[in-house]
Amino acid sequence: MEKKNIKIENPALGVYIYKNAIPNGLQLIERLESVLGNSSDELFKWTDSTRVNGKDLSDYRTCFDFKIHSDYWKFLTPEFEEIKLCYEEIEKVFDETIEHYKEIFNLKLGWRAGLNFIKYGQGHHFVSHVDDGSSESCTVSALAYLNDDYEGGELGFPLLDLEFTPEAGDLVFFPSGFTHAHKVNPVKSGIRYSVLTWWDYTDKLHPKIEPTRSGVPRIYNNDNDWVDGEGFVYS
Repeated sequence: MEKKNIKIENPALGVYIYKNAIPNGLQLIERLESVLGNSSDELFKWTDSTRVNGKDLSDYRTCFDFKIHSDYWKFLTPEFEEIKLCYEEIEKVFDETIEHYKEIFNLKLGWRAGLNFIKYGQGHHFVSHVDDGSSESCTVSALAYLNDDYEGGELGFPLLDLEFTPEAGDLVFFPSGFTHAHKVNPVKSGIRYSVLTWWDYTDKLHPKIEPTRSGVPRIYNNDNDWVDGEGFVYS
């Protein structure tokens, strides 16, 4: 890594922690909450993850999500412009850091998801799960941590006997598959903010997603035919 202040840790096979990867002074949490905190806009707001398509998932996962990608910019109005700036700043950090991870494992990755901003409040958690599976195809996952002024909320990899509390500014990269099932322990106090994205070898398994003002996106297959947006959850 070219940035001198970044320290790289490798606590388990495939798991790399890039310390101080997010520049100080970005104030991403304050900027995001100033826009999203009280928003009821269909596209630009925090979404309760405990209910998806009418199903109660609270035993599996509890948190708030804000999932976004660059196709949403055409819907931006002046009061939401700060979202685009935050997105581009953290996107730049992800894109710079993945180059080092790719070099280690000689990876050729041709697709990246948008970003999912996540906040866990008191009692929120995510049970052990994998990112690559029946609902998503991905090869490398990455999490950026925006703060550490909370208790609990440790990131754990049960199959690797690894568990730790990320620090503000950390980026954690790891394989997306079943060997790297991971969890978030319940937050005891405070609010835990992170940003998720992932990469895949190709875009062939990832249909084009076109957001709409209704909040229900149009989904296109690889032949550019509109499939359906009903019930789709961007991740």
